[in-house]
Amino acid sequence: MAKPKKQKSEEELERRRIARRQKYQTIKNNPELYAAEQEKKRQYYLKAKENKKIKSINEMSPREQRIQRRKWKEFQKVL
Repeated sequence: MAKPKKQKSEEELERRRIARRQKYQTIKNNPELYAAEQEKKRQYYLKAKENKKIKSINEMSPREQRIQRRKWKEFQKVL
């Protein structure tokens, strides 16, 4: 019989969030690491786009385009 999965405590999740923030802060402070991280993200995006996991706006239906543009508009309001 399989072991039941344990729920992660909120403290454990918070500790991981803090560690992730610190990791990315150190990457942002080092120009070489930051450039490498940007290239890694770019390669991930291109691979996902190649595998059709990400659609460009001109590949979407008119309805999907409206929805996506609304999302972009909302994101701009936050910034």
